[in-house]
Parts: sequence; C-alpha cells; structure tokens
Amino acid sequence: MLSAISSTSFSPLNSFPGNRQLSQPTSQSAPPQRCSLPFHRLTPFESVREQFAERGVVFEGAIALTPSNPSFYSQVPRIVLMPIAQRHAITITLKDQRPRISLKVRGYKDIRLTALDNSGHCLAHCKTFRYRYAEHDKAPLEELTVESRRTGGLILESSAPFVLESFSF
Repeated sequence: MLSAISSTSFSPLNSFPGNRQLSQPTSQSAPPQRCSLPFHRLTPFESVREQFAERGVVFEGAIALTPSNPSFYSQVPRIVLMPIAQRHAITITLKDQRPRISLKVRGYKDIRLTALDNSGHCLAHCKTFRYRYAEHDKAPLEELTVESRRTGGLILESSAPFVLESFSF
C-alpha cells in the first residue's frame, strides 16, 4: 500500500514485491495505546543501544544524529538514528512482542526490512521504493509497518546511508 508518505506493509506469505501485508488474526478488543520512541531525548553522536530497553526495544549498530544533509530531513533537522560508520544495518530486538510496529525511514537506495521471530527465523522481508530518486532530490520518506504478534526482532539495511526517523508500536 503506497500513499503520499510511501507506506509499505508486508506478509510472511507474500513477502516479495506485490502484496506486502504482514498480519495475523487479532482479537476485536480495543487497540492498545500507540507508543513512539522519543529520539529527541538522545544527543547527537550518542551510540544507541539500551536507551529504550524500559520500553522493550534494544538497538544494535545505531547512532543518534542530527542530519547535516538537508536531503535527510523534511523541514527542520531533528534527531534520527543512522547505522554506525562502515555498517549499513540497524538491528532492533523487541523484548515484548508487539502486534503492530511502524518505522519511518529515509534513504536514496532500497532499504530492506527483515522481520524475525524470537528464534531469529525470518518471518518476512521487503524493501522500500520501486524506483530510484536523483541524488539532488530530497530522500523520500517511507513508512514500513509490520503486523504480527510473533515479531521478536527487525533488521533494517541498505547499501547506502539511510536514517530511521521514527519507531512506534
């Protein structure tokens, strides 16, 4: 599903281009309150690992930055996460399984998202954009949504620099 802010969801049964809805049946109870990780509380160049552990989220290979390149922000630069130097991936471990996870990412090349269960087995994977953007354009903002009660971890990776602007569940 693509919209003004390109939005991608994906499925373990159809985890390749085309249908990207990762979901399992859920009860009809009231949806839990959404939580967005407060990246604004981080300081630039801070290595990000267990700062959000109390919320059940641990990062590996991430650093907090305020982008200096205007291609990597919309209006005003704000704190985002980026893979540390020489790595092109951010690994996210979820201590508690969440039924819905949303990530907003920005980059010039495909950003691949892999959803893992608690044993590290792949549940599904997908990648952003179906077309390329010119380097002089602003890097597009993509929203990736994972819907599965079995997700225990995520891997975001790309062959080019990218930023994670928000993470919510």
